[in-house]
Amino acid sequence: MHSIRKLAPSLSDADLVLAARTGELWAREALFKRHVEAVYGLAFRLLGPHCGARDVLHSTFVGCFSTLSDVRDPSAFRASVLRLTVRLVRRRLERARWLAAARLAPAPDFEAFQSQLAATTSEEVTTELGLFYQLVELLPPRQRMAFVLRRIDGLSAEEIGGLMGVSAPRVRRWLANAQRHIGPLRGSLAS
Repeated sequence: MHSIRKLAPSLSDADLVLAARTGELWAREALFKRHVEAVYGLAFRLLGPHCGARDVLHSTFVGCFSTLSDVRDPSAFRASVLRLTVRLVRRRLERARWLAAARLAPAPDFEAFQSQLAATTSEEVTTELGLFYQLVELLPPRQRMAFVLRRIDGLSAEEIGGLMGVSAPRVRRWLANAQRHIGPLRGSLAS
C-alpha cells in the first residue's frame, strides 16, 4: 500500500477517485492537494470582499468526498469540484444580498479584501481590482459571477456556462446586462 501512496502524484484524477471510493484516505488527500489551490482561488475571486473563501473550500471538498460514489465520470473530478465551488459561492452571495437588503448583515469588507490583495499584487493592480469589485458588487450574484469569470479568469461564455450549469446564451445575456450596468460607471474597466 505504501508504494501506491507514493504514486499518488502521478495517478490521474480518475484513479484517485476510484481509490478514494474504496476508502483510501491517501487518495482523498491527493485529490485535495491537487485541487485545493484552484478551489480556494476560484472562491476568493468570486467572493471578492465577501468573506468565506475558506468555508467554501471546506464545504466543497466535504460535498465532493461525500458524493464520490455518485460521480459518473471519475476523470471529471476537477470539473465537478469547480462546479460545486461556483454553486456554493452563488448561494453565499445570494444569502449575503438578501441579508444586506434586510439590513441583517454588514456590508462587504473592502478594506480587508484590499489588504489581502496587496500581499500578492502591486499597488496599481490592487487599486484596479478594488474598484472592479466595488462595481461588480452592484450586480445580481449570477451576473456578478459571470462577469468576474469573464474579466478576471478570462473564460468564454461556454466555459462559464459549464461552471455555472447554464447555457452559453444565458451567460452572454448576463454579461451584456452586466456590461450595460457597469459600463456607464467605469467604461474603461468594463470594456
